[in-house]
Amino acid sequence: MKKLLFTASLALSVFFTQAQYYSLSFISAGQNPGGINTEDEQPYGSLSTTYTGYTEVFTPGSTAWSPVQTLPFSFEFDGGVVTDYYIAPSGVLTFSSNLGTVPSSSNAALPTAMIPDSSICAWGMNLSGGNDGVVTKTFGTAPNRQQWIIWASASAAGISGGWTYWGIVLEETTNNIHVVDMRTYNGTTALTVGVQIDQSTAFSIGSSVNSTNSATGGGVFDASDNTYYTFINGVQPQFDVQNASIDNNVFHEVNTANSIEGTVSNLGSATITSLTVEYTIDGGSAVSANITGLNIASGTSASYTHPTPWTPSVTATYDVQTLVTAVNGNVDANPSDNSASMDVIVHPTPVARTPLLEAFTSSTCAPCTPGNINVGNVLAAFPGEYSKVNYQMSWPGSGDPYFTNEGGDRRTYYGVNSVPNIFTDGLDGINSNSYAANIFTSAQNVPAFISMEAEATVNKDVVYEITNGQLEVVSSKWVLNSSSWFTPVIDLPGNLVAHHAINEKLTFLNVETNGETEFEHVMKKMMPDASGESLNAVTANDTVMLSNSHDFVGEYRLSNDAGDPIIHSSEHSIEEFSDLEIVFWIQSPATGDIWQSYREDVELTEETSNLTVLVENGDSVYVIGTDSFEMTTTGTLVPLSVDERFNKSFKVYPNPAKDVVYISGVEGVANVTVYDVQGRTVKQVSTDANTLRVSDLNAGMYMIRIENNGVVSSTRISVTK
Repeated sequence: MKKLLFTASLALSVFFTQAQYYSLSFISAGQNPGGINTEDEQPYGSLSTTYTGYTEVFTPGSTAWSPVQTLPFSFEFDGGVVTDYYIAPSGVLTFSSNLGTVPSSSNAALPTAMIPDSSICAWGMNLSGGNDGVVTKTFGTAPNRQQWIIWASASAAGISGGWTYWGIVLEETTNNIHVVDMRTYNGTTALTVGVQIDQSTAFSIGSSVNSTNSATGGGVFDASDNTYYTFINGVQPQFDVQNASIDNNVFHEVNTANSIEGTVSNLGSATITSLTVEYTIDGGSAVSANITGLNIASGTSASYTHPTPWTPSVTATYDVQTLVTAVNGNVDANPSDNSASMDVIVHPTPVARTPLLEAFTSSTCAPCTPGNINVGNVLAAFPGEYSKVNYQMSWPGSGDPYFTNEGGDRRTYYGVNSVPNIFTDGLDGINSNSYAANIFTSAQNVPAFISMEAEATVNKDVVYEITNGQLEVVSSKWVLNSSSWFTPVIDLPGNLVAHHAINEKLTFLNVETNGETEFEHVMKKMMPDASGESLNAVTANDTVMLSNSHDFVGEYRLSNDAGDPIIHSSEHSIEEFSDLEIVFWIQSPATGDIWQSYREDVELTEETSNLTVLVENGDSVYVIGTDSFEMTTTGTLVPLSVDERFNKSFKVYPNPAKDVVYISGVEGVANVTVYDVQGRTVKQVSTDANTLRVSDLNAGMYMIRIENNGVVSSTRISVTK
């Protein structure tokens, strides 16, 4: 449900009018160059196994030049076609075969004899850490592919116990070079970023070693915090604008005015004072306007609002496109990047959204303590307005003893590799210490199109038997049953998934090493499992009912550590069955987007069993299934036949019965009570007609109690259909 929009703050670096390359800096761009690579930033081991299409070039500890790497497409560097390249672990790519000594991670300003001719630098890294490596992958389709070379989880000066991610990107057709600052944790880097033609000619970001990372989010493993630097071959044109994005919300309410807004970046040398911008809806007639009064300096970005709004009158998904047709009244030098598009979902009046927070944490994780406190402080301002699930993880160290394999499945689904980590509505996992109120309110303000409800009960169910005259428990379990239902206000697509998590609202027994003594919203079981329940497409205003159940069998056990998780088929880890909640949400498994969520306390109900105790004439009769027992004066339970305890003057027939049974031997009004095998009253009547209708009862065995003129007797009857 979220569309990432490019809102770059563009800063133009030094421009060399006499040279072969000029550079542009896209600070905190919010996406990777061109938006082609949208994959998560993971350690090289995950990139080469969990994800597909990656080629491993370097493993941890590598120090030599790589073998020759072949480009998958034609690429021009400094006016000449190159077909292959070499990589150094320190963050250098060269097209020269005259490699020389491998550049160390002690970087310097360009140009320098330490770097081969025809090289691209994100120089200053090393691969000394246990997760460090370099991988390559080709993204996109011809003729607009990108070859990515990624230094994943690399080490560098200025980083202590952390890591940094940088990429060098070669772009087909444009022949542009991008150096991408992707992700850094626990420190800052100061790399040399630039292009070296030879030992006397180079083009750098700045004049020395000063490309300090800006993508600092250790827990942000998407492109939302990325910065990139672009090197373009040739001379900078006077009029060149990039239509960076359409900035409208992806959702819009029907029959309301929608102002088309966007961001443009000035890639030319002249200040932009006016733009001619047009927009189309689903390829229809263009709505054009000349926007004046602008002052967009070279190398900066600015937003605009088209003066003619669009008011859709039909709910649907629309393709909105914008096109810049003139810059200061002149033709753009590079019209290939003058268009932008996005889908806008026009919807009826939405319903209130209940954001779902999924937190990955552990009682052995020191940063998790302040992270959980921070999240709790933020959410204190929004009581009853959210759903939350905490997945206790199996690391660091021995991990949390309340780790479950289902929590591990959710970790794999989201690609989480660090804790504490928290996702809001399935998107934008961040370090819990960075969670803030604006993140929650932003999610809350996204329109929702599904109303949801749920209810659940849990009770203890016991099976008894009589052994050697004594009542004994054969088995017991806690049975949780849930009913949930949802109604969309728009047509829902197929391939969505309904998830149900059983949480213990507060736990105390999984204390380990991080100082936490209380843990909230701890997920104990997912129904039926972490895969959830696949949903078919649903028509607007139709209600869908879902039922789930889980039996908590066996006894409580506290795992020795996370390597010894609970086996749900034979044991459980519930501390208090009176302290459970159920969280219900609907998610798109392909994108992670969560459409809506709902949270409800689980009601603890009375114990059920196969034992019924009836009192007849002051004596207790124990009924187990179809067998009845009475207690002797010595405290022993012995079988009691129906004929022995049923007043001979009363007779109930036919037995089995389908519609009506007749009672003989009563005088006047008889009070008749019918119990099911669990001892629950299912029917109670007073009759002087000597009849009892049983057609409204389910098929099964029942106990009938008859009270007439001070005489109380019971008998069993079978009802058939």
